[in-house]
Amino acid sequence: MAPSSLLPKSRKYILSLPKSSIDSLQQGRMAGLPNESAAYLFGNIAEREGKIMIHVEIIIPARLQQATPSSFEIDPKDQYLKLKEMEKASLELVGIAHSHPGRQFVSATDRHFMKNPGPFTKICWLIVGEYNNAIEIGAYYIVDGEIHQIPIHLHGKNGA
Repeated sequence: MAPSSLLPKSRKYILSLPKSSIDSLQQGRMAGLPNESAAYLFGNIAEREGKIMIHVEIIIPARLQQATPSSFEIDPKDQYLKLKEMEKASLELVGIAHSHPGRQFVSATDRHFMKNPGPFTKICWLIVGEYNNAIEIGAYYIVDGEIHQIPIHLHGKNGA
């Protein structure tokens, strides 16, 4: 499997993430160790100037049915309730975030769930890891049937 850094890059899709969410993503990752953890990314998707902006407004931790160091499974009841709650707030599920105990990369398990039909196909995947004691984040999206790494734009306080 090729490292995430060797995946094709797409500049058409951009993940816009609240700067304040970086700390909460890392806290969720640390709380889940030695296993993976997960969170929902809610917001909206819009086209602007020829780019598809995946704008995240809120990140909500997911309740997991199971978690291991190499996989996670979200509780379907939790998923249903969160989707209904956010629908009332006019927000849609635009992505899923999850952690890896070590470095962030697209694992074989991630690749399977990103490319095969299911609840997390056709949304952004945000993968959080750690390298040299620093948080490491990558965003990925299926473009023309292939996984592409997409740029992350931080917005909000101290962001653009």
